[in-house]
Amino acid sequence: MNSYSKVLAILALGCAFPLCASAHNKIKCRLSTDFVSKYVWRGVEIGSAQLQPTLQLSYGGFSLTALGSV
Repeated sequence: MNSYSKVLAILALGCAFPLCASAHNKIKCRLSTDFVSKYVWRGVEIGSAQLQPTLQLSYGGFSLTALGSV
């Protein structure tokens, strides 16, 4: 298991079991994955089909988003 997979697994577990939550200011977690086709730039194939995981954490009026590409 590489380091990216470990980080994603830890973040997913953190979203499943939030440590602090109050009645009106909850920590919201959203984990999603997009499947994208190959990437072509100026007629040159740069990459093949990929998975792009996204993690978004929000609390009150603030949010933090992390994107990846595998």
